[in-house]
Amino acid sequence: MSRTTMHERMMDVLYGEEVDPERCLEFFRHLESCPESKAEYLELVETRSLLGQWDLGQAVPEASAGAGGKVRRIFGRIDRSPAWRVVYKAAACILILLGMTVIARDLGWTERAALEVSRQELETMINDVAVARQEEERRLIGQYVVQVRDDLEREMGQIHRYLQDLDLQQRDAQENYRAVRALITR
Repeated sequence: MSRTTMHERMMDVLYGEEVDPERCLEFFRHLESCPESKAEYLELVETRSLLGQWDLGQAVPEASAGAGGKVRRIFGRIDRSPAWRVVYKAAACILILLGMTVIARDLGWTERAALEVSRQELETMINDVAVARQEEERRLIGQYVVQVRDDLEREMGQIHRYLQDLDLQQRDAQENYRAVRALITR
C-alpha cells in the first residue's frame, strides 16, 4: 500500500468516514505489518482522544507521556502567554463583526452598492462595442480580399504562362506545317 493511500485510509478510519470493509481490513493488516504506520495511527488516536476531552475552560487536558505530553506542554505555554489572549479576543471580535455584517446584509439593513449607468453611458458602451465589431469585421474582410487577390494573381500568372506555352506550341506547329508543305511542294 502506498504511503499516500495509507494516510488517506488512516484519516477515513480515524474520523469514522464510510470505508469499504475490505479496504478497512487491508488497512489494519497493513498496521500489523508496519510498526511506523501503527505508531503513527496510535499517536493520532491518542491526540484525537485528548482533543475530544478538552474543555475550553481548562488549560490543557491531562495527558500521558509521549505525544500527549507534547500537546499539553505546547498548549500550556500558549494559555499562559498574554499575547495569545489578545489574539483570541481580537479573533473573536472579528468573527462577531463579520457575522453581524452578514446578518445585516441578509436582513436588508445595509444597502448594497448598485451599479448605476446612465442611458447615455450605456448607449456609448453599446456603440463602442458595435464599432469595435465592425472594425474587426472590416479587418477580416480586408484580409480575405487580399488573400483572394493573391490567389487570383497566382492563378492569372499560371494562366498567362500556359497561354505563352500554347502560343509557342502554335508557332512551332505553324513552322512545322510550313516546312512540311515546302517539302511536299518541291
